[in-house]
Amino acid sequence: MKKIILFAIIFISGYTLSAQVSECKVLLPRLSGTYEGECRKDLAHGKGLAQGIDRYEGEFRKGYPDGRGTYRWADGTFFEGYWKQGLREGSGRMIYSADSIITGYWKADKYSGKQDLKQYEILQTRYIARTSFTRNGDSPSQVKIKLMLGGLANNDVQDFSLIYSSGEEFRLGAAYVVQNVTYPVTIRITYLTWNVLHTVLSPAAIEFRINDPGNWDVNIQN
Repeated sequence: MKKIILFAIIFISGYTLSAQVSECKVLLPRLSGTYEGECRKDLAHGKGLAQGIDRYEGEFRKGYPDGRGTYRWADGTFFEGYWKQGLREGSGRMIYSADSIITGYWKADKYSGKQDLKQYEILQTRYIARTSFTRNGDSPSQVKIKLMLGGLANNDVQDFSLIYSSGEEFRLGAAYVVQNVTYPVTIRITYLTWNVLHTVLSPAAIEFRINDPGNWDVNIQN
């Protein structure tokens, strides 16, 4: 009987310690209170609900509101839309009352106007013949990139580099995929590619920004 009680005490103590170690934190002071949701490395990461002086429900990344979510201030005003590192970023609407609603776009937590942003923008290219951008619905939030040469997958590239402002990279067959993206996302790709006859090796580069959240396919033709 004593062994059973001792085991129970150790088990409960161990569980309490584990719960304390794995406690999820939200790094915005006004949301630092209680948190329910997904966690990574002791920080709110994924979908969750944070309640402090203010309240936020939606997507988190590394402890901050990041992605789509709703933030409600203590005075009752709230914002529905997109966030990046705890700041309003992208499309949304600010609701002060039933008769006072501002819709449009935000940049670095500041309202930038009602103008509709381009779905995507090509910022610069080098040795790129043409590109195509196709949006395939709202989810998942990812960008799938294929390099093409002569109408086929261009698998014979060298010194390939993929740099992106948010997300995580993985390979899917011949495609390069950046998943868990926070929009707007900027992506820069550089590599060396042969021509169709495989006689000349040239440096190729492209940098683009996608503003419209969703599941994107990007084909790059050399």
